[in-house]
Amino acid sequence: MAMCIFFIVDRDRLYVLVYATGNDSIWRAAWIGLFTGFALFCTSVMGMYAILKAKRKLILAYIILMIIIFAFEVASAITAATHKDWFVPNLFLKQMLENYNKPLPEDLPSTQDEIYRTTGVTDAWNRVMTQKQCCGVYGPQDWVKYNSQFRQQNSDSEYPWPRQCCQQDEVGDIVHINACKIGVEPYVFTRVSAHHLSARPGEPLLAEMVLICNDYEGTCHAVS
Repeated sequence: MAMCIFFIVDRDRLYVLVYATGNDSIWRAAWIGLFTGFALFCTSVMGMYAILKAKRKLILAYIILMIIIFAFEVASAITAATHKDWFVPNLFLKQMLENYNKPLPEDLPSTQDEIYRTTGVTDAWNRVMTQKQCCGVYGPQDWVKYNSQFRQQNSDSEYPWPRQCCQQDEVGDIVHINACKIGVEPYVFTRVSAHHLSARPGEPLLAEMVLICNDYEGTCHAVS
């Protein structure tokens, strides 16, 4: 239950990345886990009380409630099993290319859902790339190799990749802007940066999506 609470709180504010994929079952599974954990605690207390008082009806109610809770746990496990291969790097790559730095339409009013998805994805990726010193999903080549909203808004000569891919000093200023633009290490994060945003084996929908960068191999992955 503690893991579910930690996950629902979303300390790293990554929910929007999952929401933008169109499948937020991972958060629903966390809520189911929180509910079953709390229900299991309350039912266990009731069961101990029923045994101490030797009341047959209370014991029967305890057994029925435990069966219902077990059914919820089975449902959560089935949800986890059916979605274990959903959150793969290519899914987040597609979502990033379509939504990062996407301008809102000027001729039509934007819905709250569209605003949340567009601005949320951009802010989330900016935060991840800045804090974890990663660039895109598979590296800076994502912004050059594929067509994206970012590429439509910026030319190769101006910025081949977002500024968040550039090395920054303590106050957040880019160390060497020109070196970053032409891809000179270490002024741009050119390491192989595959964001393995996959879930924990056996617990795919309750994994902690906390991105870290491996300094030795230069890979970004989720702590699973």
